[in-house]
Formats: sequence, structure tokens, C-alpha cells
Amino acid sequence: MVRNKNKNWFEEKYGFFGEFYYIADNSSEGPFSNQKITREQRTENEIRMIYELLKLKKGDSLFDCPCGWGRHATQLAEKGINVFAIDLNKQYLQMFKESLQTKSESMQNRVEIKNCDMRNISNHHTLYDFGINMFSSFGFFDDNENQKVAQNFYNLLKPNGKMLIHLDFNAQRILKGKENDYAASRNIFHNNQQYTLDVKKSYCSDDKRLHGSWKLREESGKETTKYYCFRIYANDEIEILLRQVGFKNISFYSSKCQIQTEEDLDTVIVVKK
Repeated sequence: MVRNKNKNWFEEKYGFFGEFYYIADNSSEGPFSNQKITREQRTENEIRMIYELLKLKKGDSLFDCPCGWGRHATQLAEKGINVFAIDLNKQYLQMFKESLQTKSESMQNRVEIKNCDMRNISNHHTLYDFGINMFSSFGFFDDNENQKVAQNFYNLLKPNGKMLIHLDFNAQRILKGKENDYAASRNIFHNNQQYTLDVKKSYCSDDKRLHGSWKLREESGKETTKYYCFRIYANDEIEILLRQVGFKNISFYSSKCQIQTEEDLDTVIVVKK
């Protein structure tokens, strides 16, 4: 059973997020064992999901937190959305800035980038029509700090603004033991080099967190293992947390944009200010 005791695992210095994750996330086999999908295809699907559930239109404003290397923010800006992109990881933001240099000036002008911990977004006076928090980026911290993050998201939205939170798991399945002690291997091809990624994860009822490890193995045999963990909120728990900070009209979907069922493998939460 995997256990991660480093509560600050997400910080850049610990190496889960950085080049390691950028390579390891690029599996042609996708995040779920029953789906074969590239990262580019996954991103396109997620953009369609965001548009369908938030009803975006050209000229809207949106914050993306955390934005990583701009996987979603880039495509949204290319479609005419004004994007405020926030991330703690300086390496990813530098990658994002460099990629923007290849885009049109008008597209670059639609993107604002900020290096910031999502717990400490402050002194930002612009409000946005929409917000997104993608790919299981909610729940990194303890309950008080997770609520603070939700409050920061709420504070960034205009009145009647909407927020989408995407999780690549279904808490209903995890809490019923349907995904305990999960293990899988995936093939990765990056910069003309073949890798194998071994993924393990298990839920701990003591701390209500999903603990996982990613082991990336190069063709030479060199192995690098990184650990992570985040809080698993039952749907009713996260609904209470979101209502406490002011959100309303809370709905749960799958990434197929249909009302979530216990058989779905992921969760998409749409909330309104």
C-alpha cells in the first residue's frame, strides 16, 4: 500500500511537477486503463467539455488555476478567451511563456501569467466570467487550506460567474473500495526515447487521502519514483465546502457532460457564484 508522508509533495523542489510529470503524463494510453488516448487528444476533449459545460463564447474572461505549462490556457486563448493563468511552478510557466512566443501578438495579448500559490491569490482586483481547475488539482492541502483555495476561486469570479473543477477520479467509487490498491503500467514515447510508467495508488481512510506513486523507467534501466497524495471528498462533502465559501447551483457531471453516475471514472463539478 502506497503512503506519501511529504505533505508538500507538489512543490517544485520535490520534483513531481516539473520535467518528471511533463514526460510521465504523456502516455499514449491515457489516464484510464480502458482508454487509449494521447495527451493532445485528451486536451481537445477537455476543451470541448469546458465549452459545453460553461457555455464559453469569444471575448469571455477566464482564470486557469493551476495552469501548468498552458495545456488548456493556450487553446482557450487561441479561441478568443481572455485567460489569467496561475501556477506555482516556475519551470512550467517559463515553458508556457516560451510557447506563447510562437503565437500571434493578438493571442499573446489575451494571456496574463502569474506565478502564485493557489492558497495565496490576493491583491488581484480583476474579476472573471469563468474559472477552471483541471485534472485533479483540488485537494492538495488540509481541509482548511482547501477551503481557502475554494474561497480564492470564488473571489476571482464576477457575480454570477461559473467555475469548473475537473477530477480524474470518482470519489463514489474510491470510497466504496472499487479502486483500492490500483496498479498499472503505461508506455511513453518522449523526444525519441521510450519510457515505462508504473502507477500505483491506494486510498487511506485514516487521512481520507489518495496516496500514489509514479515510477518512470528509461530504456537504460534508470528509474525515478515520485509520490503524491490529495484529499478525497465525497460529493456531499465537497458540496458543503463549496457552499460554505458562497458557491451555489452545484452540479456533478462526468467528462462526457452527462450527470455523474457511480460507474463514471471521473468527476466534473460546475458551480455558480
